[in-house]
Amino acid sequence: MPAAVITPTISEYAAYENFFGKDSRYYLNRLERYQRGERYIFNGYAFLFGFFWFLYRKLYLEAIVLIGLLVVESILEELILDALFPEGGGRAVSWLFNLAVWTATGFLANMFYLRKAKRVVASVQELDAVSASERLARKGGISYWFLLPIVLVITAIIIYSRMNTEY
Repeated sequence: MPAAVITPTISEYAAYENFFGKDSRYYLNRLERYQRGERYIFNGYAFLFGFFWFLYRKLYLEAIVLIGLLVVESILEELILDALFPEGGGRAVSWLFNLAVWTATGFLANMFYLRKAKRVVASVQELDAVSASERLARKGGISYWFLLPIVLVITAIIIYSRMNTEY
């Protein structure tokens, strides 16, 4: 009778390292704090770059929701501030509100990322180490694909503006 083949699984620590990629030290520290109950750990990059940070970290659903909220907020802000400040004096209120949104994004970003990490790591615990590592690398880490549409839009704007410029 042949001996049973035992396929080693990946350790939880190694799984998180694979998921976080090159920034694993930073995020393992944040994960430890998160597991101790610190839910809102400020992320300066998310504060500065907003939904672009979410796309960079492969938090696509969260980025779409954030973009939708920003669009709705912008429309409501326009309607309300125009009604309250018909002379255009609502600019300071708008900046304060935007600062509040950016700050909230900075405080919520790590929580969303760490929750995703926990979900993905839990989903690979039964897989062999190679399959788990491949899946973690695919689902975690970073992505630069979001830059392509940005470059295309900027290029289209430049081309359009050049075509419509009178010399």
